[in-house]
Amino acid sequence: MADTSPNNPLQRHKQFFVSLAVGLVVFAAVFPLIGSLPVSTRLAYSISIAADSFFVVFIALVIAKMPLLSGRYLSKNARELDLPVLGIFAITLGIVAMAIVLLFLLINHKDRDPIELGFAMLSIPLGWFTIHAMAALHYAHVYWMDGDAIDTETKKKMPIGGLDFPGSKRPDGWDFLYFATVIGMTAQTADTAITTSHMRRVVLVHSILSFFFNAVIVAAVVNLAVSLGN
Repeated sequence: MADTSPNNPLQRHKQFFVSLAVGLVVFAAVFPLIGSLPVSTRLAYSISIAADSFFVVFIALVIAKMPLLSGRYLSKNARELDLPVLGIFAITLGIVAMAIVLLFLLINHKDRDPIELGFAMLSIPLGWFTIHAMAALHYAHVYWMDGDAIDTETKKKMPIGGLDFPGSKRPDGWDFLYFATVIGMTAQTADTAITTSHMRRVVLVHSILSFFFNAVIVAAVVNLAVSLGN
């Protein structure tokens, strides 16, 4: 398969834009379809289903692209493949935050609808994996960016690196997704060493975000158990 670099921002970040478009279309379609319900209930349903759609499409697109993200491809196109952290990541966090707030409101609502609650609960694990999938793409970008060191054989700039994966092959998309997921699940690096200050800063931000997200998940489970018990 030929290595081709995306040519424009829409192409580079199409996973996000396609997912966002699907979420907006789903929201616009669901809201009028349930017009017989109260406005607050219609909003809750529409936001939950739209958020779930955004998460599912993004995850599916990232996983579908994984076979393309070989070490060779990433080494040539890492700069183009990165997501604009402050923009896209902020929007995604906003969607996740809305889903979390909605879930807690539904958990503590006496007349909650089970289906409505189910969609809201589904958004939590989907949002969790979406954030770590985005982090994986950013790790790949940071790792494969050109550094200052020059390869004595090729006379080309060597990548910054920062992660020492076991084995001798160049890390690919699955390696970075594995690393991001391990950070998200365990808050530790398992079998992968962090070797640069730049990468440590990235991992620090990711770890703090993961800690608070995991705390929210635990709080939601406890809150739901108490609510059902009452």
